[in-house]
Amino acid sequence: MFLKFDADFLPERAHGTPRMNAHAISGWDDFMARNAGATCLRGLYRIHNERSGQRADALVREAFPSVTFSTCFAFDWMGRQIAFNPLAVRANGPDLYLFDHVEGEAYEMPFNFHNFHNEVLFREREIILMINDFAHWLQRRESDSLGFTDCITHTTPLILGGRDEPDNLEVADIDVTWSLLSQIREQTADLPNGASISGITAS
Repeated sequence: MFLKFDADFLPERAHGTPRMNAHAISGWDDFMARNAGATCLRGLYRIHNERSGQRADALVREAFPSVTFSTCFAFDWMGRQIAFNPLAVRANGPDLYLFDHVEGEAYEMPFNFHNFHNEVLFREREIILMINDFAHWLQRRESDSLGFTDCITHTTPLILGGRDEPDNLEVADIDVTWSLLSQIREQTADLPNGASISGITAS
């Protein structure tokens, strides 16, 4: 059912218990039995196991207080989480969300799990995963691959005036990155655009 995905994304090093099929998704059990905890294409795309998925759910709810749901099943090289939207269910399964902790935005994606892995990730790989930026990073740093708990993030966050350029990128822990950006966004939420920030408290 996901032969094209397997052949092109080359999932490897799968580990951990698969996430439960909470939405009765066609193909989910087979996909997760083989790929839960897997890393694809040196960290471009990674698939949650039960433990990492639960942690990702908690990070999303912390960063997006208005979101009362979250069923994360995958994440990309920047640590952005991809989840189901149980409030938008069609005959062929629920739509998806991409949670971007850097931009502080939740993007609705009108695709289901099957179409996402069999069509969308091939047709719109640059738009969704920004594969060219990731390839540029790997080339510059001569990195092997990202660890399962790692992401590439801005050394100086964009919200604090950092620049969105290669020299302002580093490898960091996903949990730390999400928590830090959530705290920064919360502490700066009421500041006007262009306001000077004298200090941030992080725990």
